[in-house]
Amino acid sequence: PFDDRHGKWSAWPWFPAVGAADDAAWNWYFTLGAFRPDQGGTYRRRRGQRDAVQGVMLDDLGTKVDAAKLAALPPSIWVETSAGNFQAIYLFREPVTDFATADALQDALLTAKLSDNGATGAGTRYCRMPFAVNGKHSPPHQCRLAEWRPDRRYTIDEIVQGFGLQLHPARAIRRTQATRTELWDGKSPAEQARGIQDLRSA
Repeated sequence: PFDDRHGKWSAWPWFPAVGAADDAAWNWYFTLGAFRPDQGGTYRRRRGQRDAVQGVMLDDLGTKVDAAKLAALPPSIWVETSAGNFQAIYLFREPVTDFATADALQDALLTAKLSDNGATGAGTRYCRMPFAVNGKHSPPHQCRLAEWRPDRRYTIDEIVQGFGLQLHPARAIRRTQATRTELWDGKSPAEQARGIQDLRSA
């Protein structure tokens, strides 16, 4: 959640002690990724800690992107995040652990201009909860669930074919390699070894 009342743009995992999940004063989010703990047992919303990706999200449909572009392949979920503006979610048939391909799919969707360019990182991107508010507006906008079809699921290949996309996994690898040095140096040897292994397997 993110608490608008404190004026800080930061988020943390929800626990009962945080407060009621239906508190409209909070911006509530979820991710489409499942994460594993780091060496210290801490869960973080980071690429290197992804355990699986459950789907992909397209952002700003209706204002920055023509929602009609998705007619050929209807999303699983539509959430209105501000007046006339939506997030569209495509749920996978099975959780995906091939992160290079999941990232390449997200990149290809952005290249095809099916989403706002800020929606990068398969599984790590924030999605808005439909019962919460969008505190970026004054007054805050009450989000709403516009369509809920969790039975409508896709494989990566079905999404690629449905939109005529081209996957380029190397793009995701180059972006990972371009991570700032201080972020890499701050990782433990085990995290660095996992990162190198992920790059080699990709």
